[in-house]
Amino acid sequence: MLRACQTAMREMEDHITAAFNRSERHTQGGYYPGVLETSPARAATSTPGLTACSLCAGETLGETDTMPGGQLARLCRLDAAGVARLTLSECLDECERGDVVVARPSGAGREAAGRPVWFERLAGDEPTARLCQWLQDGGPGVEDVPEELVPLIIDRAGSNDM
Repeated sequence: MLRACQTAMREMEDHITAAFNRSERHTQGGYYPGVLETSPARAATSTPGLTACSLCAGETLGETDTMPGGQLARLCRLDAAGVARLTLSECLDECERGDVVVARPSGAGREAAGRPVWFERLAGDEPTARLCQWLQDGGPGVEDVPEELVPLIIDRAGSNDM
C-alpha cells in the first residue's frame, strides 16, 4: 500500500503544484484547505481512519479524472498529510457501487459512540475536499456528515460495520 501511495503521490506532484497556482482555495495548509495544520499530538490521538477499495478506486470518474493517480492519489494525499489513516482493501464487497470509502471514527469519535460511515462514488476534488474538512473537524462521532456527502452514504443498517 505504501508503495502505491508513494507512486501516486509522485505522479500527482506537478498536478498539485499547478492546482496551487490556479486555485482560489489554496491556503498555506496545502491542496485542501488546512490539511497540513494537523498537529502531531492530535494526529496520534484523534486521527480518523479511511478504508478504500483499491480495486474500485477511480471507477466513478474513470478516464475523465484529470488528477494523475486519480482518486487513490487524493486519498493517499489525505493520509500523507495526517488527515486520516488510510487502509486499502482489495474488496469491500460493494463492487457495484464504485469508489467505496469508509470513514472510521477517531478515538474521540469512538468515545462518542461514532460508527464507521460508508460512502459510494466518493470521487473528485470537491467531494474529497469536503471529506477532508469533515475528517479534520473530527469525522464520525464528532461531527455530523456534511450535507454534500449525505447522498453518497451507503445504508448499512443491519450489517456489521468495519
